[in-house]
Amino acid sequence: MKKTKRCVELLTVGLWHDSVGDIALMQATAQQLSIRGVPVMCRSISTGSRPCVVGGGYLLSNITSGMWSHVLRPFQVRGGHFLNAVGVGGRGDYGFVGDWKYVSVRDHVSRDFLAPSLPKDKEIHLVPCPAVLLEVPNVTYLRRCPGGEVMKDLPLQGFVVVDCEAEWAHGKIKEPLLPLDTRPWMKKGWLGKPLRNQTRSPEMMMGIMKCAKAVITESLHMSIMAMAVGVPFVVSARGGTAAKPAAYFKRAGIPEIVVKPNANIVNQALELHTKMLAVRKLEQDRARKHLDAMVELMDEPV
Repeated sequence: MKKTKRCVELLTVGLWHDSVGDIALMQATAQQLSIRGVPVMCRSISTGSRPCVVGGGYLLSNITSGMWSHVLRPFQVRGGHFLNAVGVGGRGDYGFVGDWKYVSVRDHVSRDFLAPSLPKDKEIHLVPCPAVLLEVPNVTYLRRCPGGEVMKDLPLQGFVVVDCEAEWAHGKIKEPLLPLDTRPWMKKGWLGKPLRNQTRSPEMMMGIMKCAKAVITESLHMSIMAMAVGVPFVVSARGGTAAKPAAYFKRAGIPEIVVKPNANIVNQALELHTKMLAVRKLEQDRARKHLDAMVELMDEPV
């Protein structure tokens, strides 16, 4: 009897959450599963009729109350599913994950939150976000395609992509800047500043980053996209913004890429570039092995 890979649902918030990071994760996972011969249907609510690849993001959190409880509840599917590189946002009862075929999280903090709810013999894999495998875009092509207007006047290099209010507002970066916004609905305090790009396209955003001297961001997924591109970057940590990237890059082996806002921040990105590229290769290898392991469990006779 011939074996084939069964069609799976890719259950993420990328279809309704207006964040380029969630869109990037959804695209990367769908691309990588398709490359491995797995038919994929991207969904925001499961049909319950087929296996789901669930994640990433903070889909597992204290969901018994609060404004996100009704939104996160559809991700509590039961059965032989696959948890894909999620962050776990606090302690809770995650027993519904106990029967899943494959469980993976993106950092040690998430593993420690999840472990008490699972059987003692249930392995929790520590893996990178699949977005680190996004294909680096061809900038020349992007400038010609629909939507390329946002790139047509950019220099090939020499400016700094900024996605953090502190450096922009206080003038700590003295080089030409292009502010990007990954979440315009959050109404950041710098909305009145000029020239903020708000593209919802991961490809376009990565194309902009590819042309830059460095990327300074507060966003976990924008930093993961910068790593995928291979451009120098650091994560600027202000207050509560540091927890997710700090945990993620500690697991990846480059915790020093998360820095406090300072006047030398661009040089810090450049100084870490060689080490970042070495970590990037390791992360991409780990992500491929993670996806291969999931796909191996998806094979079913037809």
